[in-house]
Amino acid sequence: MRRTITVLAATALALLASAGAASAHVAAQPSTATKGTTAEVAFRVPNEEKSAATTEVQLSLPADHPIASVRPKAMPGWTADMTTTRLATPLSSDDGPVTDAVSVITWHGGSIAPGSYDDFVVLLDPVPADADSLVFKAVQTYDNGDVVRWIDTAPGSDHPAPTVSLAEPARQAPDLFGVTGTAIGVIAGAIATLAWRRNRLAR
Repeated sequence: MRRTITVLAATALALLASAGAASAHVAAQPSTATKGTTAEVAFRVPNEEKSAATTEVQLSLPADHPIASVRPKAMPGWTADMTTTRLATPLSSDDGPVTDAVSVITWHGGSIAPGSYDDFVVLLDPVPADADSLVFKAVQTYDNGDVVRWIDTAPGSDHPAPTVSLAEPARQAPDLFGVTGTAIGVIAGAIATLAWRRNRLAR
C-alpha cells in the first residue's frame, strides 16, 4: 500500500512538472487574430533558468507574409531594435507602397529574473489576409550564455514557435432597418404625390 502511494505521488509530481514546463513556453497572446485588421499581440517570455536572467529576446516575423506596419510597445528598461528587409513585391498601405518590412525585433538592455516573465507587445497593421496563421520565431538569451530557440513548428515539440491563428472577418448583417426605412420613405413620398395630384385635378 505504501509503495502504491509513493508511485502515485511520483506520477503526480511528474505530471505537474510537465504541465509547468508546457506553460513556460514562449507564447503569443492572444493566439488568434482577424485577417485584415489591426492586432496587438503580446509575446510572453518566461524565465526558465534557476539562477540566470534573460537579457535579450529576438523575434523573427514571418518572411512569407510580411506586415506593412510593425510597432513594438515601449517597455521600461528595454530597447527595441528593428531590422528591415527589402520586399520583392511592395505592400499597399494607406500611406502608399511599403518597400521594406520589419523582419526582426531585438529587445535588449532589460532583464527578466528567474521565476518571472515579461510581455513583449507588438502592434501589427494590418494582419495579412492571405494566410491562415503566422509563425513567429523567438530566441531567448540568458546572462550566463545560455540560448533557447523557440523555433520548432512540429506538433508537440519542446520549443514550439509562437503562432497566431488567423480568422476570417465576421460578415456584416444587412441593414434591414435602413432598407425598410428607405422603402417606407419612398412609398410615403409616392402616396403624397398622388394625393396632391388628385386634389389638384379635383379643383
